[in-house]
Amino acid sequence: MNSIIEKALAKKGQFASIDYTRPCKVLKNAPEIVKETKVSGVRIGAEYDALKTTLENKGVANKNEAHKVNNGLNGMEYEIYPVILKGKNDKKYLRIETSNKTRFNTTYKMGGQVVNKADIEQYLQASEKRKSGDLPSVMNIGIDTITEIR
Repeated sequence: MNSIIEKALAKKGQFASIDYTRPCKVLKNAPEIVKETKVSGVRIGAEYDALKTTLENKGVANKNEAHKVNNGLNGMEYEIYPVILKGKNDKKYLRIETSNKTRFNTTYKMGGQVVNKADIEQYLQASEKRKSGDLPSVMNIGIDTITEIR
């Protein structure tokens, strides 16, 4: 089993810090930009329908009611519930829960050199331009992009 998956399973239900690196989604003919993120204060293994925010947003009282109105996992399925998802082409994802205490520290690199986000914003697709107050309550991070779980 992959060592990142083993670390994730050992932290199931606990708060952790995760480091991951991935190429940014850029506009056509833009240079490659790499995004390195250190995120802390996330809970590994999010059961979306049991989250207080989910229950409030769906106007239901418990996770069973929330599950009935759930839109599903968008083409993914759990490989190891509720920690590891499997998507298209058997790509694996770590399911995490964020909170208002979650902190993201992101560095962008172009040609191996650290750059300011303002300098590269013109090359990024809209999906890469999340506003700071736009934090999702649940995220899926590609296992192949994760470099460390603490």
